[in-house]
Amino acid sequence: MAPYVDIWDHKGPGLFLIEWLGQVIWPGRIGIFIIQVLSLFGTLLCLDSIAKHFISPLLRGLAVIITLAFLVAPYQGGNLTEEYSLFFIALVLMLLTREWCTGKPLALIWFSVAGASFAFLAFIRINNAVPVFAIFLVYFVFALIKKKRVWVPLLISLAGFAATTFAFLAWFALAGSLSEMLYAVFTFNSLYNSAYPYDYNSLLGTPYGILGAFALLLGLVGGIVDRQIHKRQEWFALSWTMVALSGAVMFMNTNAYMHYLQLGLPIVFLGSVLIMQAVKNESKFLVAIVVLLLTVPMMLGYVHRSTVSPAPKNEASYAAAAERILEWIPESDRSQVYGWNLEPKFFLITDTLPIQRFYFLQDKWSEIDPKIKQEVLNFVSDEKPRWVIRPKTQEPITEMQKLLDSNYDLVHENSYFYLYELK
Repeated sequence: MAPYVDIWDHKGPGLFLIEWLGQVIWPGRIGIFIIQVLSLFGTLLCLDSIAKHFISPLLRGLAVIITLAFLVAPYQGGNLTEEYSLFFIALVLMLLTREWCTGKPLALIWFSVAGASFAFLAFIRINNAVPVFAIFLVYFVFALIKKKRVWVPLLISLAGFAATTFAFLAWFALAGSLSEMLYAVFTFNSLYNSAYPYDYNSLLGTPYGILGAFALLLGLVGGIVDRQIHKRQEWFALSWTMVALSGAVMFMNTNAYMHYLQLGLPIVFLGSVLIMQAVKNESKFLVAIVVLLLTVPMMLGYVHRSTVSPAPKNEASYAAAAERILEWIPESDRSQVYGWNLEPKFFLITDTLPIQRFYFLQDKWSEIDPKIKQEVLNFVSDEKPRWVIRPKTQEPITEMQKLLDSNYDLVHENSYFYLYELK
């Protein structure tokens, strides 16, 4: 099945490429888990390579603990879009600050890697490339101010960006799905963001708002501490610019999905490291005890809530209901079943494939772009799939309900689903 043509999502192809790699390593969830472990390890390794120029190993370990404690909540419920982006953000941060840390010019080849990472992030989710834009912006502004090399590194960075972009565009052009990919990743996502306008007041006092504000505050304070201790402008500018731009992305709409806050991880780590420069040797162990007392109970609390959450309890009943609803459909007709607003896990549980590319969240996507609404309604009206399954928890949009009422009979229902058959 061709991405975006036969099966649709507004996630970028970079995400699917990483997930494909996980399936090559080990099919199934284990492959995804391996990629998650490698991604987080690589992220922390890149960040720690910066921290070693500032603070002792003990304080670096505390910075990692603070960062992981922050990350526990945004990890809840999954969503790999931001998670897979963290390594590329950390990699660019490590590369473009190496000259500041060591005083030695960065080898030019690494600028192409940074530029390629920038582009790859844009093809995961364009919002996730904003922190890297902040890093590039501050790096080249200070290169200009200090009259260091600018144009050659900039051109090489652009070459890496262009090469990665060309690779994605060429692949989809050859597959005949370039326009559909560009629509999903850029046009639809722009509509998606504008559908949920800025409303900072609605986030104040929520867990999302509090945790996001904590991340941004660490970055702001870290920049101030470094400037007070070392009188350096570049780290102050970097931390504050990342706070401004990453904060805008994290709070840009009122969806407040916790995984958006994962973009605050580099800020939390950098802010923690810069602040810990103020810790004196005789106070290190006291600070360590305080950090552990604050973070470990919080992490254990989230893990406990995750393990006793109701999701695992209803998984078995949902799976059983999905299997039972299919028993009413002849085996020969399984390729003629259209799902309306079904969860993606329905297809995984039943080992079936959707017969139309917009296979879940049709109501939500239709509200964002009428083009999608028209396509899915035309499919049901013109193709007339013999069977339609929809969840009991959500009424379909009016137009879809009219099609069901006029063309279909409700033939069965169970605790989770309604099953309709063509008249």
